[in-house]
Amino acid sequence: MVFLTGFLGLAVVSRRSCLVFSSYIYFHGGISLTLRRFGIAGAASALLLASGVTTVGFAGTGDTAVAADQLQAQPLITEAPDSGEARLQSKLTGHSVEDLSQRDEFSRVLANPDGSWTAQTHPEPVWVKSDDGEWHDVDTHLVRRGDVLVPKYAVADVALPADQSRTFATLSQGDSTIEWSWGEQLPEPIVDGPTATYPDVIEGGDLQVTALATGFTYNFILREAPTEPLVLPVLVEGGDVRETAQGAIKVSTPDDDLSASAPQPVMWDSSDGVRDEPGNAATVDTTLSGASTDQTTINLKPNRDFLTDAATEYPVVVDPSFTTFASGDAWVQNRTYTTGQTSSPELRVGTNDGGTTRSRAFMHFDNGTARWEGKKILSAKLVLRNFHSTTCANSPTRATRITNAWLGDDLTWSNQPSVASAGSVDYGVAKGADGCPAGDATWNITNIVAGWASGAFPNHGIRLAAGNESSNNSWRRYRSVNYTNYPNNRPHIDVTYNSYPGVPSSLSISESNKIGTVTRTRSVTPVFTTKVSDADPGTSSAQYEVTQAGTVLIPFTRGVGTNAADGSISSFKVPEGILTEGDTYQVRARGTDGSVYSGAGWALTFTVDSTAPEPVTITSSVYPADNTWNGAANEQGTFEVTPSGTGTKVRAWLDEQAPQEQATTGAPVNFMVTPSSTGRHVFKAQAIDAAGNASETIEHSFLVGDLDAQSTSELVNQVVQEHFGDLVTIYDPTDPGDEAIDAEKAAGTFPALDPTTDGLTNTETPPPGFVDVDEPEVLEVDPEADFPTDTLVLPEDSAGLIGQIDSGGVPVTSWDLPQGASSSEAELTPGDVIVYPNSDPGIDTIAVRESENSVETFHLVRSANSASSFTYDPTLLSGQEIIISTDDNIATIVDESGDYVLSVEAPTARDAAGEQIPVSLTNQNGNLVVALAPTSESTVTYPVLVDPTFLARDSSYAKTGAERDFCILPWHLKDCQTARKDAAKARDSANYRFRDYRGSLYQGAGDAYRHCYWSARLRQHIGYDDSYAILTLHESTSKYNDRAMDLNNNMWGRKVGLVYKESAHPIMNSVAWCEGYAHLSATHPDWHRLYMLGPWNCSSPRPPGSKAPLYWSETPDGPC
Repeated sequence: MVFLTGFLGLAVVSRRSCLVFSSYIYFHGGISLTLRRFGIAGAASALLLASGVTTVGFAGTGDTAVAADQLQAQPLITEAPDSGEARLQSKLTGHSVEDLSQRDEFSRVLANPDGSWTAQTHPEPVWVKSDDGEWHDVDTHLVRRGDVLVPKYAVADVALPADQSRTFATLSQGDSTIEWSWGEQLPEPIVDGPTATYPDVIEGGDLQVTALATGFTYNFILREAPTEPLVLPVLVEGGDVRETAQGAIKVSTPDDDLSASAPQPVMWDSSDGVRDEPGNAATVDTTLSGASTDQTTINLKPNRDFLTDAATEYPVVVDPSFTTFASGDAWVQNRTYTTGQTSSPELRVGTNDGGTTRSRAFMHFDNGTARWEGKKILSAKLVLRNFHSTTCANSPTRATRITNAWLGDDLTWSNQPSVASAGSVDYGVAKGADGCPAGDATWNITNIVAGWASGAFPNHGIRLAAGNESSNNSWRRYRSVNYTNYPNNRPHIDVTYNSYPGVPSSLSISESNKIGTVTRTRSVTPVFTTKVSDADPGTSSAQYEVTQAGTVLIPFTRGVGTNAADGSISSFKVPEGILTEGDTYQVRARGTDGSVYSGAGWALTFTVDSTAPEPVTITSSVYPADNTWNGAANEQGTFEVTPSGTGTKVRAWLDEQAPQEQATTGAPVNFMVTPSSTGRHVFKAQAIDAAGNASETIEHSFLVGDLDAQSTSELVNQVVQEHFGDLVTIYDPTDPGDEAIDAEKAAGTFPALDPTTDGLTNTETPPPGFVDVDEPEVLEVDPEADFPTDTLVLPEDSAGLIGQIDSGGVPVTSWDLPQGASSSEAELTPGDVIVYPNSDPGIDTIAVRESENSVETFHLVRSANSASSFTYDPTLLSGQEIIISTDDNIATIVDESGDYVLSVEAPTARDAAGEQIPVSLTNQNGNLVVALAPTSESTVTYPVLVDPTFLARDSSYAKTGAERDFCILPWHLKDCQTARKDAAKARDSANYRFRDYRGSLYQGAGDAYRHCYWSARLRQHIGYDDSYAILTLHESTSKYNDRAMDLNNNMWGRKVGLVYKESAHPIMNSVAWCEGYAHLSATHPDWHRLYMLGPWNCSSPRPPGSKAPLYWSETPDGPC
């Protein structure tokens, strides 16, 4: 049973303050319905009730109606103490949850609801762990501790004097200390945030010291021109001081326990230069005197000509800075700021004076590499806060991989690290100018990070440079790691990754025995089994490849095994017609989690041979092999083994234990066996003849567990994986995802389809009685935008509520979970299933999160003595109502305007024998009741799994008024529900397949593909009439070319859906056809016309200047 929100609507549609229908005519079942505009309290309500629809809590009346502030707010969990709890909370809440055990100063790691992980990494430390073990954002505001000033939370141990002192800064680490001092007693400082100002330390000048996360910077503020040549001596004690060839200053203790460095100092005046630059700036000469291991004086010598120049405007700032960490980001210019600006609160890129002055930025991200080394990189993005641009005109800023090691303090314009010649990524949107507010700039660096993760190239960071360093439109200023006002605005990369599954182990074949090095099986349809492993949570499976003399008979993509948790068995049964008696084959296996694959394990050679010695028979009264649950862990059972031939002894063993042997003259022999755990066990036996030949190994597979006793999450997981594993996974092998389809395509499992040679025509007849509707135009929303989606939040125990909250966290609805007298806490099983064990006597509640707004709940009914009905008690907002279509067993919640809020799919149930059990969905006193309803002829094999599913609204699918009026009719509810699901599949597929073509999802190739694929799926799922009506009415607010294009794309999709509906790969073929169709549409603007007139001519030239992607080949003439 599925709860859907935001798409379907059984209730009538709101037009302002009352509920009304749009006016159009539709013929259904020979009845002509003319729907005029009228209030729901009258004829609309009568129409719905007469059509087998039950209304619950109408217009906020009844026990379930409450005000919005009375709904129980569901707290949103954002962090958890360890990975297990983070995974559980992400499944419960539908949001990413941080695993605090993986946080360090640079990075944090989040568990995602889909089982992947996301690491957010910064160039420099941004978090600090205090003595109490709590993490804090870096905060360099100075606070007084004793007689010193220290930053509130910083990585470097820096201290400034709070009172009069000669020393103005101290860096410490362990027993090592380095001090910076002025030649005279300093006055008491004036503190402002992270800065302490010591006034009048020189004539007409102050000393300012500012704490940084990894050190400090000190400035001399000259308020007037000095009358004599100026030397600013600073004494350094406790460290060796040296100057590099680039003018940087480095200080380190003799044992190198503590070190600090500063780029070459610079100075600038207060005059206005070009846009954001000071009018005058220059580097500062530095000399060292009295150098020793204990004391060295750093003499800053500002250029006298600069200080006395009439063009110099005071105050003038002289700025060296010292940090204990090799700077994670820096910027440099070809003029003025020609050395690495490592302590700046910003990063500069581009030019603002026509290319005379050019800036570039550099960032390190090597501190996050270890988290995703060897992983499958699903996505990676570089995020910087762009707070200022020259104009709102777009101009690309280019992110390029750095190819050699570098240090910010050694960075100069003439000493920049080298960068890769290919693989750069552009982001062109300007932000932070008049008319375009500040915001995040995002680069898709997935390929770069994937190369770092795989070891294809070393991680030396990213360089940002303008794509056109002569254009003023390229000028960008971004926040750096030194910016502390808003910590979330600092640079970072977000890497989402997935572990590669382990290579499967313990490969075996059913009905087989091994003599010497040869394995023989008596079956031409044997079952392969192997143990799978995956470091990430959730289920994985094995894929098997069968070859004969080098020829592939079953490719990996066709030999897909069952889903299994980490360390469990994945099996695959060979179809008939593949293997032949007497022939020899090889089989090997690889692991997959549906996204990535392991390497293949060793190949097992086997022969099909039915002339093996006669097998034994096995029986056990305590543990019968009947797929039912018996006994308990550590309960002994007797297994009787009877030889069928003339063997002289019997060999037998349990699971992977060492074999035991007993002599026999042909009479049965008994083995006493004690399984140590619940779950499936296998007792194996074979006969051994006098020559030492072994018969086929007979397996007696049995289930251990007492389903009448108190259950555990481990036992529930075992029961579910044994009988219902396919029901509790969101992966549907009949509806593969895009990566699986691409793997099939790469393996050549199905051919590339040429849309121009399939013989389809461009004509179509509307279904009988359909009348189109023309509504006022509504501009289409950018499909690449982020759409707010409601979230379903699962409770932490079975006594809690399933809460529906909107994107702002405001409660929308809630449902009590059915439960007995006691509640049980949620647990996450190794199979990635949420379990509330013993939620009712003999019943366990199970939850599987399909997406942020979709949750499927199950009730595991363990025996006939358990309850067979489950009551969900809703709490609705005022004006909300539940409508139940008894014909289709579907329930929908709508609000007072008739807009869709949530839907409940028709519930189903299946027993342990794989038989479907009828289920009813009814309204009882305002509650939703799901009940098993077996017929008198039904034989139910327990346990039974009953599945209600909740699906909450999202705004990515916006129905038109005409479409909502169509979907409000009870006999259209189920098909409209399917349309919404197929729309989401098509949208996600378009985002995947056209992700590299920004903008194509709106009136481009991606848009054409989305409509074609959606229409093809819908035609296959609900037929022609309703697919035509829904998709056509969906365009009732589109106009002109936009409407014509979408309707045309829909038509081709319906045709393709019909053509491939009965094919071996209906979904894959539909994807292939629609992808080719979309690329052709974009590659050649006259393609529709050419296609109508005749087949594609491969010699037809590509349109001049076309930038559309090519399909299947990279030739300039399209798909030839």
